[in-house]
Amino acid sequence: MAQTVKRGNLTIGRADLYVSPAGTDDPITIDEDPGAEWRGAGYTDSPATATITSEHAEARPQQTTVTVRRVRTSLAGTVTVALAERSLDNLKLALSGTATVTATEAAVDLPASERLELAHNGQLEEMSLLIDAPQGGPGSSPRRVYMPLVVVTSDLKLSQDRDEFGNIEVTFEMLDDGAGSLFTVTDKTGDALPPA
Repeated sequence: MAQTVKRGNLTIGRADLYVSPAGTDDPITIDEDPGAEWRGAGYTDSPATATITSEHAEARPQQTTVTVRRVRTSLAGTVTVALAERSLDNLKLALSGTATVTATEAAVDLPASERLELAHNGQLEEMSLLIDAPQGGPGSSPRRVYMPLVVVTSDLKLSQDRDEFGNIEVTFEMLDDGAGSLFTVTDKTGDALPPA
């Protein structure tokens, strides 16, 4: 039975999230950790959802009312994740680089600490994003979603109840990386062949 896919929403399930400087290459294999240039941002607490939107224009000859061709005039995308780990680095990520995290070493009568300072303004940090979903593909196979260029566009909303775990919800806007690629989805479809 064929699986019906809605183009507007691509839900890839709970996953591990990684970020790196903008333009970092897509890792070669889906079976390995992405590499030292990727910083782990923990795992998502709920499915990550990508929303892809496009606009089209109609081409009509002057002498007819019939559309002879449709062309895509724009393509945009966002992906929203709920980060389960409320670390200061993840708060900085959610603030899109407009904050700094400073660590202080322990001293006499002073415990070690980390401090996040929010800047009043600043340029949004461009980054690459990688979402590894161990069971996100068809038949619960591993899926990796790579976005070469994103910025965070969501507002930061933090709440925590005494009895509930709080998440950091982040929306990334996918940008054109210059090669026309918003994202790449890789599904594992089989195991590697053993060495000859």
